[in-house]
Amino acid sequence: MLDSVCKSIFESNGIEDEYVLELVNTKTGDIIASTDTGFSKIRRRLVSNMVELGLKSHHGVIVYFDMPYKTFFTQMTGVLISSFVLFVLLIVCFIYQIKTILVQYQISKIREEFMSSMVHELKLPLSAVQNAFSGIISYGTENLKDAQRILLNAAHKRVDQLNNFVYKLLIVWKQGFKISWNRLNLRETIDSLVALFDPMLMGKNVSIKVDYQLSVDVIEADDIHFPNAISNLIENAIKYSGDPAKVEIECKEVDGMVVIAIKDNGIGIPEKLKEKIFERYYRIHRGRSTDVHGFGIGLSYVKQVIEAHEGVIRVESEVGVGTTFTVMIPLVKDEND
Repeated sequence: MLDSVCKSIFESNGIEDEYVLELVNTKTGDIIASTDTGFSKIRRRLVSNMVELGLKSHHGVIVYFDMPYKTFFTQMTGVLISSFVLFVLLIVCFIYQIKTILVQYQISKIREEFMSSMVHELKLPLSAVQNAFSGIISYGTENLKDAQRILLNAAHKRVDQLNNFVYKLLIVWKQGFKISWNRLNLRETIDSLVALFDPMLMGKNVSIKVDYQLSVDVIEADDIHFPNAISNLIENAIKYSGDPAKVEIECKEVDGMVVIAIKDNGIGIPEKLKEKIFERYYRIHRGRSTDVHGFGIGLSYVKQVIEAHEGVIRVESEVGVGTTFTVMIPLVKDEND
């Protein structure tokens, strides 16, 4: 009767595995009755708790199972399938991530090799042009007109600046981007940069006005990268301005910071694009800007240089009116000045 009752209960709970049922004396532990006839193949791996029947004879029932694999897998099918799918998904994501990293690594390697090769290719012709200018100047410029002499000296300075910049780029690609701190006369630096943008060299009517409001002229900055960054901003102001191009440069001190603001009367930058212009290789293709050649590296480089000087660069612009780039770096004064 107990066997029949247990079997009914097991089946109602989805357990159809074979079992051994024993009636045991709870006091002495003796087996009173068992469904095991001696031919059972059940290994009794799973044992139930003793269930007392509550009779005066102190009888209890205990059940032995082999391992109920079928029941286990039936009840856990959903969980097992979900776990397997999740595991496969994780493996696929891991493989995809590895492939993405490898592709990015290859792209980075190719880009570095390309830039290194490009710098090497630029260095030779620039050196040749620099030597040519030096040779022309060394032979004497007395027979040249004043305008020709000015242009020749300006072009020579520009090539010399580019040659130094290419040399510094070569070091950057070999050793990584590093700032070397040097004493730099800001007034002389900006004046020399302005002199490079002669209207005849730029091919357009250019007017550059500089306003100095500094208590000191000497600052601590990289003598190659910082002038190149400011030169880049001045060149952009001229390229994206109208004709005539009117550029205003203001240098002042604010709360221990050197502030350099470069304002133009150009086409302006839409509000939604102000942050994107500092991304590498990003260029605004609209209106007059489509006539300006470039690779979209300049402003990305400028931002990198300014941030390396522990400074910030900001932009204010109004479409059709003009743009103002403001550079701020900490003012480091020499105690001996």
